Amino acid sequence: MDTKQLKKAIENRDVSTILSLFFEGRPLRIRAGIRREDPLWDFKESCPPPSRDYAAEWAQVAADVMAFHNAGGGVIVFGISDDYEVRPIKHRIDSKLFNDQIRGYVGDTLWVPFNRETCEGGYVGIAVVQPRGTCVLRALRDAPTDQKGRRYFGSQDICVREGDQTRVYRGEEAQRYLRENSVPTSSALYLVDEPAYRILRPEYQRFVRRERLETVLWKAIDDPRCYVLHLTGFGGVGKTALALWFALELYEKKRFEFIVSASARDRALTTKGITEVAPTLTSYEEMLTQISTVLGFSKDLDGLSADVKEQEIIDLLKGTNALIVLDNLETVDDERIVEFVEKLPLPVRAIITARKQRVQKSVYPVTVGPLEPAESLSLIGQLVEGRGREDLEALSLKERELIANRCLHVPLAIEWVIGRASSASEAMDFSRELERYNANTDELLEFSFRRVHKDLGGAERSVLNALAIFENPQPLEALSAAADLPIPHCEDAIETLKQSHLILERKAEANPGIRLYDANTLVKRFCYVVLSERAGQEATIRRKLSGWYDALDIRDPDERGIVSQIRKGKRDAEMTYVELGVQLRKQGHYDEAERYFKIALERKPNSWRAFRETGEMYRERELFRSALDNYARAAQFAPKKGPDRALIFREWGMLLRQSGEPDAQESAVEKLEIALKELPNDRKCAVALAQVYGRMGKWNRVVELLHPLVNHEDPDTRKRVRPLLLDAYEAKRELVQAAELRNKMRAEGEVT
Repeated sequence: MDTKQLKKAIENRDVSTILSLFFEGRPLRIRAGIRREDPLWDFKESCPPPSRDYAAEWAQVAADVMAFHNAGGGVIVFGISDDYEVRPIKHRIDSKLFNDQIRGYVGDTLWVPFNRETCEGGYVGIAVVQPRGTCVLRALRDAPTDQKGRRYFGSQDICVREGDQTRVYRGEEAQRYLRENSVPTSSALYLVDEPAYRILRPEYQRFVRRERLETVLWKAIDDPRCYVLHLTGFGGVGKTALALWFALELYEKKRFEFIVSASARDRALTTKGITEVAPTLTSYEEMLTQISTVLGFSKDLDGLSADVKEQEIIDLLKGTNALIVLDNLETVDDERIVEFVEKLPLPVRAIITARKQRVQKSVYPVTVGPLEPAESLSLIGQLVEGRGREDLEALSLKERELIANRCLHVPLAIEWVIGRASSASEAMDFSRELERYNANTDELLEFSFRRVHKDLGGAERSVLNALAIFENPQPLEALSAAADLPIPHCEDAIETLKQSHLILERKAEANPGIRLYDANTLVKRFCYVVLSERAGQEATIRRKLSGWYDALDIRDPDERGIVSQIRKGKRDAEMTYVELGVQLRKQGHYDEAERYFKIALERKPNSWRAFRETGEMYRERELFRSALDNYARAAQFAPKKGPDRALIFREWGMLLRQSGEPDAQESAVEKLEIALKELPNDRKCAVALAQVYGRMGKWNRVVELLHPLVNHEDPDTRKRVRPLLLDAYEAKRELVQAAELRNKMRAEGEVT
C-alpha cells in the first residue's frame, strides 16, 4: 500500500483512487497487501440499517468516524468479513442516511461521504473520513448502554484511532488530550489586530459588490432609532462576507473608536467538504473577554464573575463610539449574549448575523438573499480567474449565466460548483446536478439548510413539506389544506418563512389577484429528503390534498363539483366563481352570491364579468347606486369590441333609465348607442334606445330604429315595436304610414 497516495486520496476524497488501492478484479477482491486493519483504514462486515433498532451499532460507527477524524483521517469499508471476503450490503444506505445516523454524536461540522461500489448481490460501502482541522471532535451525547449497562463512550469523550483500534479518552484524560492536541488560535484569524480594533479576516479574496444591500447597510448604521443591524438569511447567501466587508469599510473610514468582531462559526463548506472551523466566539464569557481585550481592560477584569464583568464592560462602553460584530450567532445557544446586545448603551452599535433574527430590540433587519444576476457573473469571474484554469476561463457568457441560474444565484452554491470543477464541462455538469436530486449535492444542502430547518416551528415545517411535493407555485388555500393548518396560521407560517428567503411570493400571470407561493429548488430538495425520512408522511399530505382538490370541504354537491373543477385547474377560476355567484343569485342567496363574486375579483381584479354580475345582483335588490357603480367598473374593463362590450353597455344604459339622475336619458342614450354599434342586430337594444328617444321626442331616430323590425318574425318583438312606431308616425304627422300600421295591427289581432 502506498500510504502517501492513500493519505492524499483521503484528503481529496478521491474515491476512484481509494477503490483502486483497496480492490482488484471483478468480482471485487481485497488486494493481498492490505488484508489487515491499519491506522488509516478499517473493515466492517456489515453496515447497520438506518433504524432506531440499531442505535448501539450506529454509535460504534460514530466512534470509529470520530477516531479517524481526530487522528488524521481514514477509510471505513463496509461489507468485508473478518477473513477479508466481500459480503455485499443489501439495504439502502447513502451519504445522507449515513450522516443522519451519526449526526447526533458527531454534530454537523463533519460530513462523511458514503460511496457505494456495486457488486454481485449488493454493494460495498466506503466512508471517507476527513482529517480534523484546528478542533478536536468530542462526542456530543452518550452512546446507548449495552445489555450489561455499559456505554462505549459518553458525552464529551474523545475517540482517537490509535494503531488499528479506536481508543476512548474520558474525564480528566480527555481534558489532558485536549490540552496537548488542540491547535492554538492564530492571529492570522484577524485581518485587523491592533489596539482598539480586532476584525476577523474574511474568506473572500475580493469582495463581490452588492450595491442594493450596501445601500441598506449604510442607511441602517446611520439610523438613530436602531443600534443593532441584524443580517438574516439561510446558509451560504453571504451574511458573514457582507458583515465583515462592512466592518472593514467602517474601520477604514474611522467611523468608530473601537471595533471588536467575533464569530461563532464552527464549520465551513470547501471543495473538500464540510470542515470544522475554530470559532472565536464559543460562549458568553468568551465574548466578554474579547470585548474587554479590545477596550484595553482585560487584565483589570480578569477573574471577575460573568455578571460583574458584564456590568463593568457596559459601564466602560457608556459614551463610547464602539462597534461590536457578532457572526453566526445562532451557533451559540446562550441567551445571555442576546440580552447583552439588547443592553448596549448608546451610541454603541452592533452588527449581528444569524439565520433567523434573535435580537428584538432597536433592530434594523436586513434580509440577505441571493445575488443579483450581474453580481453572480462577477463572482464566477473572480472564481474562474482565481483558479487560473484556461478551460474554466473558456466558459462563455451564456454558460456562466446558466450556471448562476442553476445555482439560484446563491454565492455558496456558485463557489461549490466552480471550486469542484476542473473544466468547463465539469462546471456545467455540477451545476446541472443542482436542478434535480443528486447525492453529490447532499453536503451543500445540509450545510445551507439543516440548521435553519431544525430551528423552524411545526407550522413552518408543515408548509415546507407541502411545498416540497409540488413542482409549481401553489395558492394559499392549497398549502393550508396540505399542511393541515387554518388559513390564518398558514399565512403566519408563510410570513416567517419569507423572512429567511425560504419561501417566495409570486402573482399568477393570468390572475394577478392570486398570490402564489413557492420555495427555491434547493430548499425544496432538502425538505423533500427530510420529508422522505418519515414513512407515510408524503402519502398523508397527498390524501389531504386529494380531499381539497375534490372539494370535500364544500357541503352542497353541485357547488362541490364546480369548486373541485376550479381547484384542479379544469375550469377558469374567475369565470367559474362568477357562474357560481350567478347560480346562487338566481336562487335568491344574495350573500353567498356576493361572496363568490368577490372571490372572482380577488382572482382577477379586472374581471368585467364579475363586476357586471355584481351589478345585476344589486339591480335585483334595487340597490341602484351600487348597481351603477359596478356597471361603470365593468365598462372600464370591458372588451374593446364585440358582443360582450355590447351587452355591458346595453344593460348599463337600461339601468341608467331608472336611475332618476338629471341627465339619465342622455347617459342612457350614450351607452345604448355604443351597444348598438357593436351589435347592430340587437333587437332588445334597438327597442330600449327607441323608447328613450321617444321620451325625448326624437321621433326620426325612433322610426329609423324600429321600421326594420315592424314585421319581425318574433311576435314579442312586434308587440314592443309597433305601438311605439305608431306613436312616432303620428307625432311626425305621417298619417298614411300610421294608418297602414294601424290596419296591420288590427288584422293581426293587436289592439291599439
